[in-house]
Amino acid sequence: MTLLLIALRSTLILAVFLGCLPLLRKHAGWKFQRAFLLTGLLSGFLPWVIHFLPESGLHFSALDPVLITGEALLNQAGAVFDWSVYLWPTYWAGVAASFLLLVREIIQLRHLFKGAHLVKQGKMTLVYTRQQQHSIFSWWKYLFIPQTNDNSGISEAILHHELEHIRARHSIDKLLMQLFVAFQWFNPLVYFYRTALRDLHEYEADAAAIRSTNTGDYATQLLAQALHTPDFVLVNHLVNHSTQLKKRLKMMQKNSLRKGNAWLPAGLFLVAISLSAMTAFAGNPIEKRLKTLARLQSETEQVAKEAEKMPQYKGGTKGLMDFMAKNVKYPEAARKDSLTGTVIMKFVIDTDGKVTNLRVGKGVHPLLDEAALSALHKMERWTPGETKGKKVKVEMALPIKFALK
Repeated sequence: MTLLLIALRSTLILAVFLGCLPLLRKHAGWKFQRAFLLTGLLSGFLPWVIHFLPESGLHFSALDPVLITGEALLNQAGAVFDWSVYLWPTYWAGVAASFLLLVREIIQLRHLFKGAHLVKQGKMTLVYTRQQQHSIFSWWKYLFIPQTNDNSGISEAILHHELEHIRARHSIDKLLMQLFVAFQWFNPLVYFYRTALRDLHEYEADAAAIRSTNTGDYATQLLAQALHTPDFVLVNHLVNHSTQLKKRLKMMQKNSLRKGNAWLPAGLFLVAISLSAMTAFAGNPIEKRLKTLARLQSETEQVAKEAEKMPQYKGGTKGLMDFMAKNVKYPEAARKDSLTGTVIMKFVIDTDGKVTNLRVGKGVHPLLDEAALSALHKMERWTPGETKGKKVKVEMALPIKFALK
C-alpha cells in the first residue's frame, strides 16, 4: 500500500465522521459528540497500523530487484528516475519536523513554570506566570494565569470552564490529535478535524460554565479575554480567536440542545464505524489475512530464516533475469494509465526445489500485481537451499519494479 493510498483511506475515514457531526449536533450531547470524534480519530490510525504491521514472523532472503519498463527489462533499479523513491523520505522528514515542533511547545510550556507562583485549588493548580501578555488557559491539571490577574479577578464561571477542561481530560485529546497531525502533516482535512475537536471541547466547557452564571455576563468575560492568546496547540484556550468565539456565543444562545430520535446518534455511530472498517481493510480482507497468518505460522518451524547455501534458479542470476525478461509483460492498460511501482513477490523454495506459497507480499495495483504473479507461476524448479548439508525450505522475496520511461 503506497503512502498516498494510506493517506486517502485515512482521509475518507475522517471525512465520514466529520460528515456525520452536523447531524449529531441536533440529537446528541457534547460528551457523545466528543466520543464520536475520538473514535473517528483512532479509526483514522487504522490504515497506518495495517500498513506497518508485519505480514508474518518469517524472515526471507531478498533477491536483487528487477526493473520492468514499457520497452525492455533492465537489471538496474536506478536506470529510470522514480520520484516515488523520495516520497517516503519526504514524508518522514515532515513527521520529524512535526514532532520537533511538538517538543518545542512542551518545552515552552514548561518554561512558564519558572518563577511562577503555584496555588493548589481543588483538582487544579493555579499557575501565576511571570508573563503578562497572555490570556488564561489550562494544560493538564494546571491553569495558567498572567500575574496581572489575582484570584479575585477570575470569575467563578471562568474557573468552572477551565475546571471542566481539566476534569474531562481534554489535554489527552489534544495530545492524541497532535500525534495524528504529526503523522498526517500534509493532509488538510486533519486540521479541520483538529478544529472540530477543539471547538467541541470549548462547547462542553462553556456548558459547564453557564450553569453557574448568566449567559450574557459570561459572554462579556470571554470577550475580555479575547486578546493576547498564546499560540499553543496543546493547551485549552479560554478564547482561541474571534471566529471560534462567535460560534461559541451562538451555541450558548441556544440554551439547550434540540432533542430528536434517541436511536439516531447510535445509528450514525454504527454506520461510521462500519464504513471506516470497510475503508481501512479494503483490499486486506480480515479473514484472508487471518488465514494467511495461520498458514504461515504453521510453516514457521519448517522454513529456514536463511540457509548456508541459498536456493539458485536454473542458470543463476542471469537465468532468472532472462526468465523475467521473457515472461513479465507490462500490461497495456497499466501503461496507458501510467501505473508504476514496485511489486514484492514472496515464495518458498521447498526441499525439492519446487516454488510454493507464491503470493504478492506488497502490491501496487491489481494489474501490476497480476502481471508479476502470472509470470512467476511459470518458474521452473530451483536448486534448493542447504544448511549443514541438509536441504531446507527457504522463503524468498523478489522485488519487481514497473516503471515507464
